[in-house]
Amino acid sequence: MTILGAFMVPHPPIILPEVGRGEEARISATTSAYQEVARRIAELKPDTILLTSPHTILYMDYFHISPGVRARGDFARFNAPQVKIAASYDQQLVEEIEAEAIAKHFPAGTMGERDAQLDHATMIPLYFLNKLYTDYQLVRIGLSGESLLRHYELGQMLAAAANKLNRRVVFIGSGDLSHKLKGRWPLWL
Repeated sequence: MTILGAFMVPHPPIILPEVGRGEEARISATTSAYQEVARRIAELKPDTILLTSPHTILYMDYFHISPGVRARGDFARFNAPQVKIAASYDQQLVEEIEAEAIAKHFPAGTMGERDAQLDHATMIPLYFLNKLYTDYQLVRIGLSGESLLRHYELGQMLAAAANKLNRRVVFIGSGDLSHKLKGRWPLWL
């Protein structure tokens, strides 16, 4: 198998009712779109979610892949500590991606972990997905200051590793333009 689908999603914390406390109604179209993405991913029944986040470990010259067995996080930073997300990592796929990177002398791997907790750009997509589907493992990858071509090459390695292990994989790119809306939204976005 290879990558079954790819989705780009935003990660404004206000989208969670526990964080937004009514303000999430202002972005109900985004919530509806998120629910549709989660539905589509659940229908694909992936073994693994490959998720890139701009808020996990980030290096200018290296793609950090989160190591370990599992990770968890919460939304305490956004005044909702009761909202907790946990995920098990696909260690075998992480090892295969790292082996691909080493073989190609590509700057990616599990070195340089500074904070093992899940970040909000990872947890928000999982929050929606977990309502419909939980039978997956996660590979969390930090973006890099490398060129667009290098990001593309990483994508090729991710697909090759998934193919080699016969994984059913969905890619989620978590990004957010709401940082540009600070005049309209609370500053904690």
